Amino acid sequence: MKNVHVIPHSHWDREWYMPFDYHRAYLVKLIDECMNLFENDKAYKAFHLDGHTALVEDYLEIKPQNEQKIKEYIKNERFAVGPWYILQDEFLTSAEANIRNLLVGMDLARTLGKVTKVGYFPDSFGNAGQMPQILSQAGMKAILFGRGVKSVGMDNAVIEDEAYASKYSEIYWASPDGTCLPSVTLPNWYCNGMEIPKDADRDYWDTTLKNVEKFASTDELLLLNGCDHQPVQIDLSEALANAREKYPAYNFIHSDMESYMDAVIKNLPADVTTITGELISQDTNGWFTLVNTCSAHVDLKVMNRKCEMLLEGVAEPLSVMTREMGKEYPHDMLLYSWKTLMKNHPHDSICACSCDAVAEEMRTRFKKAQYSAEVIIHDNLEYIKQHTDISKFSDCDAVFMVVNTMSKGRCGLISTDVDLKRVYKPQNAPQTFKELNDTIYKGAYELVDEDGNRYACEVANQRAQFDYDLPKRSFRQRYIAQRVTVSFEAEDVPALSCKLYGLRKTSKAESTAVANNTLENKYLKAVIQADGTIDLLDKTTNKVFQGLMRFEDTGDIGSEYTYVPANAEPILSGNRNAEIELIRQNDFVTEYKVTVTMNIPKSQDSSADEERNTYVALCDRVGGRSDESVALNITSYLTLTKNSRRLDVKTVVDNNARDHRLRVLFPTGLNATAHKAETIFEAPVRNNAHKETWTYPSGCEHQQGFVCMSDEEAGIAVANIGLYEYETMGNTIAVTLLRAVGEMGDWGVFPTELSQVQKTLELEYSIMPYGDEADIYTDLSAFQYPMLTTQIFESNENKLNKETLVWSGDYLKAFAFKNKMNGKDIIMRWANYSNDEQILTIKKTKVIDNLYRSNVIEEKGEMLFEEGGEWKISVKPYEIITVGVVK
Repeated sequence: MKNVHVIPHSHWDREWYMPFDYHRAYLVKLIDECMNLFENDKAYKAFHLDGHTALVEDYLEIKPQNEQKIKEYIKNERFAVGPWYILQDEFLTSAEANIRNLLVGMDLARTLGKVTKVGYFPDSFGNAGQMPQILSQAGMKAILFGRGVKSVGMDNAVIEDEAYASKYSEIYWASPDGTCLPSVTLPNWYCNGMEIPKDADRDYWDTTLKNVEKFASTDELLLLNGCDHQPVQIDLSEALANAREKYPAYNFIHSDMESYMDAVIKNLPADVTTITGELISQDTNGWFTLVNTCSAHVDLKVMNRKCEMLLEGVAEPLSVMTREMGKEYPHDMLLYSWKTLMKNHPHDSICACSCDAVAEEMRTRFKKAQYSAEVIIHDNLEYIKQHTDISKFSDCDAVFMVVNTMSKGRCGLISTDVDLKRVYKPQNAPQTFKELNDTIYKGAYELVDEDGNRYACEVANQRAQFDYDLPKRSFRQRYIAQRVTVSFEAEDVPALSCKLYGLRKTSKAESTAVANNTLENKYLKAVIQADGTIDLLDKTTNKVFQGLMRFEDTGDIGSEYTYVPANAEPILSGNRNAEIELIRQNDFVTEYKVTVTMNIPKSQDSSADEERNTYVALCDRVGGRSDESVALNITSYLTLTKNSRRLDVKTVVDNNARDHRLRVLFPTGLNATAHKAETIFEAPVRNNAHKETWTYPSGCEHQQGFVCMSDEEAGIAVANIGLYEYETMGNTIAVTLLRAVGEMGDWGVFPTELSQVQKTLELEYSIMPYGDEADIYTDLSAFQYPMLTTQIFESNENKLNKETLVWSGDYLKAFAFKNKMNGKDIIMRWANYSNDEQILTIKKTKVIDNLYRSNVIEEKGEMLFEEGGEWKISVKPYEIITVGVVK
């Protein structure tokens, strides 16, 4: 007898085509109706709350009086919650954000009563390849997902070269390290059992069961009784009783996710397919990958990445550094900041495929997450400077500290405000402003470190400025400062530590010779061409990459979900000379400003408007671009410091056009048919071209930190901050800078004005040639994570550790350095980006002295034993390794 597992659920997007609070009003009704059924219908067993726990918090904010009742229903397995905090988009949230999502979700689910041990991705827009490894480490028994694999059914043969296809809905999904979990995909989607008629006839059940049996490899059949924001079916018990009577050959079970998965796992046949790696619909026609959500509302994407950088890359490691000095670790503030950020991570939120009201609320949440992270950072810096000895700088006009929160030493361009003098509680503020402005020193300065080494610097923007202090134990103190902005290249700032600098007057510095339209150091030489493109020489390989940074504009008559090219030719920059201006060139940095202007259509044409307004299917749209044009100004600031292996770029676009996509092109000239793109704890190899089955006119892909391409002689990487969409066209890398569209898309006509991004956008990326890929990860990470500065006015006993973490390992990328959630142990994480076993070597220090193996949910495993003052840990190919430090 076949078992038909009917699992009631509602796929609950916290916000989507309506704002959050509209959807929450319906959520409250849904949960109340479920509890009413639990109390009054003894046959109604359970309800699946969509795999995440934030919705329980959302409900309890409205009805806190029901908290104990909710907990009882979760404990008794009537409501199933978790393991996630929210149902994220896996590719648009960082590797560590995915882990925080799991940590917070599982912790909250345990507090509520029980964690559902099924990794649940009903509607993720593609699935990251490391998820089986992550979820296995978290103790999940199986995975259920909706997208990424082509299900062909038992009546069809699987073509041998279709590595991402299965004749069954059941598969084994493996990460590249070999970790494998039984998984179920949804060829009939997550609504194949919605609104079951209570008096359903045999025709209904014949069709419904046949659709499931076509793909099932076992006698355990799955019907998901719900859909998007689906109200609970109050007569489900009657419908199932009727089904049992009419279909005695089937055992209809009001089931739950864990019971269904247990039954499937027990009965999986030997010929179930194993699929390895990321699931991004590689073997489909490409129309439904939804990858272009990567470039919708690019301003929100940039805000997200910067918030993640502040939390995982700065606030958390900085908090460990100060805790080792004696300060309390700010668990509660970090949790608040992470939760606030993660409420922007549900797939319809971070993908920015929602109504305008959602975009507005997301912007506020990002600001709240940013501000709370900045407060944590500020408090930590205040603590550090109160425990720092500056007695060696008695001859200096000012002393400040540069703090590196990365786990590797680094160099980097610093620009920081420094106060030469402060007047507290000025009696005559206008007179004080005048005196400070009149007496400010306009001559040359230099920097000196603790060892007496001298460094060139640039002092600018001398001014008198109002500011204030907030003392710990007294009322706020206002002052007027004699303030300057100091720029220089900080060299060899140690990992998870700091370097002190003193600012002092010197004789006038000699001017540096200017090379015409050229940025050059010992590693790179970049020559700006008349049309604004860049020829970049890598001096280590002697490879010249020509014609970098041409801009391409195309019409987009699609939606927030999907790019649809307008019926018009692409427009390329370069048909007129660029405006090239040297901003500065000195001993430590060269910076140019390059402005190109493109005349592009103002918007889509009237036929495209008609297609949008009358809900013409995206794949059937043929509209074009308007005859009226506008001048699109694109200004790029190119920066190369003395010791950098990267050419850093900030491109400012004043977007005054609508319905278009703007990209920056990097023709590599490499003999390569494949490339790598960083995603979640890996950089998978992807072909430069899709298969012949791919009919979608765009070949865009997801990325996180970088995309790189190489051949036997040279390679080039393009890193980014929040620019998650790219495409390879032959050996050219195209990174999307913005995509402006006028509708949400999906199941109706939802006009969206904010998705036209009519504003000035600042977009950052970096170009790094290389010879050996093993060398690039630290430099590319350094582009994303800022170094910190704080000025110090009084000398105190030094408590900051000069040597916190010292590690090495080829192809290993460092991720977390934080305290264990709700604990004192330090948690460190790396991932092996290579197909070979690597050795992670960790030196014993005052901070790192007692290690154990852990996992992504920070459980304590076997102790690790040092030898000769260091640990040597084997890391398997593509393994995510977490190491704990006992405290």
